[in-house]
Order: sequence, then structure tokens, then C-alpha cells
Amino acid sequence: MVMLMDAVSNDPFVQLTECGPELPEALARRIVLLGDDAALRLLDIAENREFLEDDRQIWARTHAVELLVELGAEATFERLIRIFISSSDSNVDDFEQWVACVDHFPRLGQPFLERVFEFLAAEPERADSVASFVARFRERDDRIDRLLDDLADRDPEGVAVILESCNNESRLPVMLRTFEKVVREPSLFLSTLGLAQVIEEFGGIIPESSRPAVARAQTAWAFQWALLCGPRCQCGSGAAFECMCGLGRRVVS
Repeated sequence: MVMLMDAVSNDPFVQLTECGPELPEALARRIVLLGDDAALRLLDIAENREFLEDDRQIWARTHAVELLVELGAEATFERLIRIFISSSDSNVDDFEQWVACVDHFPRLGQPFLERVFEFLAAEPERADSVASFVARFRERDDRIDRLLDDLADRDPEGVAVILESCNNESRLPVMLRTFEKVVREPSLFLSTLGLAQVIEEFGGIIPESSRPAVARAQTAWAFQWALLCGPRCQCGSGAAFECMCGLGRRVVS
């Protein structure tokens, strides 16, 4: 019995599920050195949603994906794609882990990207589910841009969020086109400001015709901030100053 417990405690995959948010470098090297023999065990861990029910094991799936990316075995690519889609499609409390997984995928390079587009050719309805990690690839690939452009026609705000978060200069042309879509909608002022900032950081140029819309978006954001975070009005209404006594001053000015 003692020998069995020792064998379990020395199992690197058991240790992986119990190591918490930080993956020890020595443990990662030990698993990676197993090569393809480790891939199936890691895939099983990455697909096991029961780990989400334990605070200590909740990071096991993220660590498994990270190591699968490190191994780079093409035989695992399709299951990796489906693991990501199953997480992004479900309303579970593992968003932080899901985002952490996204950032690993570009390290798989062009072979993984080719497999993604093969997958989309068979299941085109999944385009919105893969857009967030495809956008992070540094490759200048017209297929990525077309995918994001098509999605932006339907959901410009969603694509704007993806482009803001991916911090990828390769997607600058798509950022400019998506910006022209969100800037037309006053209600999307946060997306307008976010994309404008990222575009300018990457050396892009906001068209002069869009500058007034950006200024209006800045005003809308300032008013929302005052509404949510500003001081309460001294009139005793309990409302934000900007919505009560300050509103009249704002209209006059």
C-alpha cells in the first residue's frame, strides 16, 4: 500500500493536477522529456472539466495545454482546437484559465494554423469560437484577416475586443477596418476609444473624418466615469453630481 501511494505521489501527471497556479519548471521539464508518451495524458487532463470544481486543481487544464503546446505534436492539434472551443462556448467560471490558454496557441506556428483552417472548412459555424486565438498569430495571413473582417460585419464590438486584447501589430489593417465599423455606433464608444489607442500605438493613423467621433466617445466615457465613480451630488438626491445639479451646468456649457 505504501509503495502504491509513493508511486501515485511520484506520478508527474498527478503532481501537475495539484501544483496550483504556478507550474514548477522541474516538473514541466520532466513531463516534456516524456515526449509523445505524455501527450495523451495531457489531453485527458485538458479535457477533464472536473478539475474546475477544486480550487487547487483548477489550473491543471491550463498547465496541460501549455505543455501540449511545448510538445507541439501535430497529432494533438484537433483535440486542442476542440478543447478551446468547448471552454469558450460554455458559461463556466474558468474564464481566467481559458484566456491563459489562448496566449499559448501562437507558439504552435503555421502547422497549427493550417489545421485550424482545415477545421473551419469542415465546421465554418465555429469561426467566432476560434477568432480570439487566431488573431494572436503573428503570421500575416489573408485568411485570418478575412475571418475577422467577416465577423466584424456581424459583431464589430466583439472583434474590437479581440483585437484590443491580442496586442498584435500584424492585425493592424483589420483594426483600421473594424474601427471604421465601431466608430459609426455611438453606443460602442468604449470600443472606439480602445481601438483608436491600439491603432496609434502601432503607428496607424486615425482618419481625420473620424476624429470628431473619437472626441464624442471620449466625452461619453468621461460622463460614464463620472456617473459610476464620481462624487454624489450635494443636493441629497443620492445621484451622481453629473446627473443632477451638474447636468444643468453641463448643458449650459
